Amino acid sequence: MAMCRFYRKPMLLIEFDLEKPFCLQGNYGFSNEISPYDYQSKLLLLTMHFPRLKLLWCSSPYASAEIFKEIKAGKEQPSAAEALSIAERFSQIGRASCRERV
Repeated sequence: MAMCRFYRKPMLLIEFDLEKPFCLQGNYGFSNEISPYDYQSKLLLLTMHFPRLKLLWCSSPYASAEIFKEIKAGKEQPSAAEALSIAERFSQIGRASCRERV
């Protein structure tokens, strides 16, 4: 997962729909089986394989904006040029590793 390589504090934002209840559990509860199609299983596997990954739960886009505002407080605005250079380096690393596999 590229986020864990390039960010000190990787985060995954999970934003719920305003028109739906703010909950993770569906009608059937938690299952004992891990399924590649079940979102609860996917979250479990993500947290197991990437223990540094933080999950952010937001009940609405407004809550997401507030969380980003709090996270960003007191920090410098990111540089677009720096972000592009990081993306370019990652792209080059990805192309090189693909060539090595062939």
